[in-house]
Amino acid sequence: MSASASRSVPTSATRRGLTQADFRPLARGGFGNPHNSYPHALVWFRDQIYVTTTRDNLVLVKLRYPFDIPLAVWPVRVPGDVWDLDLRVQIWRYDPPTGRWSNAYTSPLVKAPNGRDTPLSIAFRSMTVYQGASDPEPAMYATTHPPQPLKHLGSTLMRSLDGTLFEAVPEIGHGLGIGKFRSFRALQPFKGRLFTAPAMAGAAPGIANVAGVALVLASTDPVEGVWELACEPNFGDPQNTGVFEMGVANGFLYAGVINLIEGFQLWKTTAEGRPPYRWTRVLTRGAFRGKLNQGTVAMTAFGEHLYVGTAIQGGGYDRERNVGPAAAELLRIAPDDTWDLIVGDTRDTPDGMKVPLSGYGAGFGNPFAGYFWRMCEHEGWLYLGTFDSSILLSWCPEDDKLPEYLRNLLNRRAIEAFVERFGGFDLWRSRDGIRWTPVTRNGMGNRFNYGARTMVSTPFGLVLGANNPFGPDLAVRRAGGWAYEPNPAGGAEIWLGSTEHADEGGGASARPHLLDHGVGRAPGVAPDPAVCESLVRAYYGDSGFRHFGFWGSGVTDARHACENLVEELLSLLPEKQGTVVDAGCGRGATTAHLLRHYASEAVTGVTVGAQALALCRDAAPGVRFLAGFPALRLPDASVDTILCVEGLAFLRGKEAALGEMLRVLRPGGRIILADVIDAAPGGSGTADAAGDPTDVVGYEPFLRRVGFEEIKVVDATYECWTKYSQHRTLYFCMRLFGDETDPSLVESLRDLLPGGRGGVTAYVLVTARRPDAEAGR
Repeated sequence: MSASASRSVPTSATRRGLTQADFRPLARGGFGNPHNSYPHALVWFRDQIYVTTTRDNLVLVKLRYPFDIPLAVWPVRVPGDVWDLDLRVQIWRYDPPTGRWSNAYTSPLVKAPNGRDTPLSIAFRSMTVYQGASDPEPAMYATTHPPQPLKHLGSTLMRSLDGTLFEAVPEIGHGLGIGKFRSFRALQPFKGRLFTAPAMAGAAPGIANVAGVALVLASTDPVEGVWELACEPNFGDPQNTGVFEMGVANGFLYAGVINLIEGFQLWKTTAEGRPPYRWTRVLTRGAFRGKLNQGTVAMTAFGEHLYVGTAIQGGGYDRERNVGPAAAELLRIAPDDTWDLIVGDTRDTPDGMKVPLSGYGAGFGNPFAGYFWRMCEHEGWLYLGTFDSSILLSWCPEDDKLPEYLRNLLNRRAIEAFVERFGGFDLWRSRDGIRWTPVTRNGMGNRFNYGARTMVSTPFGLVLGANNPFGPDLAVRRAGGWAYEPNPAGGAEIWLGSTEHADEGGGASARPHLLDHGVGRAPGVAPDPAVCESLVRAYYGDSGFRHFGFWGSGVTDARHACENLVEELLSLLPEKQGTVVDAGCGRGATTAHLLRHYASEAVTGVTVGAQALALCRDAAPGVRFLAGFPALRLPDASVDTILCVEGLAFLRGKEAALGEMLRVLRPGGRIILADVIDAAPGGSGTADAAGDPTDVVGYEPFLRRVGFEEIKVVDATYECWTKYSQHRTLYFCMRLFGDETDPSLVESLRDLLPGGRGGVTAYVLVTARRPDAEAGR
């Protein structure tokens, strides 16, 4: 018996709708390769899940499009020659009973006219299951997409009868006199035929959605390459330039026709008799929204209606034609061709005033939801996934480079707060097609998942493929400027939504509870110090860190924030070379992080007391550790860089500790500090009784008095103190304690956490240089 047949599936009437807690990841990081960024299509075939993956989508977008996207820096590193990357399309197979993925197919390399090895195909933009005249049983079909160096080749279909052996069938449309097309997108079985439509002309320089002509082709035997024209070219309108998507509902085949000038058209046919068939126009002029509805990208039958999701190409902003930005709409079509606006902009139309029945404006109120990209019915619910471009705000120009009217709307902190909460695709569900509930508003917790590209309903649950091209190297804004760094959250992701595994306690919303840490005790009994220490360790992910951290965009836990703080500080160095001292290294967590950039023999850690030396040596093997900070116990002018992460925090008389660092530095050497300015009386630029600065303005003259030059002071109060204190409070008082809040325990934790008792005025990141020897001191 098959896996799907052996599993008892409750009827839709007994199923509740899925929530984010019901989803668990089946694959992350692009199946181990973050270059696998784009899951184009999912199918359920022979009791297994198949997904196609395209590589380095965001790299290709930059190279392909003839217009500039106004970003401060491109989000991912783009190589000098894109063909140095492995861009071969793949098909991956998941076996639900074993929970294992395997690579079912990888496109071969062939010689391009320039003599270079080139992938035969870089994308399978659609997949479906269909049985043609020459197929002994239902087969899996996928449309190919040759790359630009092979633009002389036409698109074919890949076919597999068993999901293991794949073979190419003849070029689509061969012999019809319609020319070669490099890409076909829509692939729809209907009434014993397979229908498809071209999406890119063979010589097209770039735009991957427009064929230049709107055609629908039909075949009863793709294996033999027998295709027929199923419609009048362009549906009689020369402004129609392609068919992006097709759908089936109520005995009709529907085609969404791209019209970049006036807005999409929607046509339907019964596909009876001999092709070309008789088609009826259902909608025109983008459902009377015009070019703000350039095309349709999703169609699904639900109940007695066809639901249609719209889009402007380019993620909701067609910069080449200056269309948009505008969010997507959701329409529904009745069998008699009347239509309703479900989500979108209220407007007067020849069919009467249209008001969104859901109450939601375009994009469900999200202006960055440029596509309603995929829809799927699953267990009596309609699910809709979006493409959400808000993550791209993370790479906006600096505030002072924005137009004046945008500066207050798009300041960096507001952007970071918005992206942290809402970055990533949205997934919505509805039981009746009118009332909608969000499943996720943040890409299943990963803001880099900016598109719900594909979905399929299976006996094991709803499977969703998330487009995530933000890897392997991501542009990160550091205190010292932009830098490309590895992004472990990049690469395509596949998620499975099922109420069964959530009911078993595997939901994504599971949170630790106070009792999980053995804190329960009788009232009036003092908390166990060991238990309090274990709670703090858990907060920092057993990393050994005890810092405020730098809570930049996307940072959601204390360990990541602390690692991020070290990277922010290191970004202030012109070069990471020579020897480095970690002054005030605590338990060695910061020192261990330095080993990502320095050899162990180049690093020295100086901690406060000898009792921490064993912990330090366990954390960073091979590093020399000393005790006695703020004394450094090192020769004069012996090191190139000194890092001090909160080692000076709350230390009265910082000048002496900084003088010790100046002594140890070689001429031209640098300090990089993360320091806390605690509360003290005084005006701007003043010092307290110990001579320490009392605000950010006073820090630079303070360092000049010590003897440093080339000083840069970055005010990181918001990212380090404000966001840390917010997160700490939420973590311990909401997530962990719940109904078991114990004031005495909270008080005990205050003394174990940095800044636990407040008193913080500002938090600064600092770099400064010891003058050269010839300058004299």
